Amino acid sequence: MKSFGMNNQFSHVHTFEPLPEFAARLRDKYKSAVKLGRLSIHEFGLSNRSGVATLYGDNVGGGASVHPAKHRNAAATQSAVVRLVRATEFFEKHLSKE
Repeated sequence: MKSFGMNNQFSHVHTFEPLPEFAARLRDKYKSAVKLGRLSIHEFGLSNRSGVATLYGDNVGGGASVHPAKHRNAAATQSAVVRLVRATEFFEKHLSKE
């Protein structure tokens, strides 16, 4: 997302942020792109299955993972249950077949 404002080669970008607080921050930061229909912010994670998962970490600097041992400070890790959508189902429903 860092390059979204500087790179206009795509007519539409989909981003996935399962934590509501961070999804709201993205909507605020990129509100003009959202309003123009160039950016969709989805409040779920993509996975090989639909359902829920526990996300570990505070997401500061991209520091969240579904694997608690992968987080750089596992002992002090925050967690949240997030929604997952099977990636193939999302792509079939939302992306055109050109």
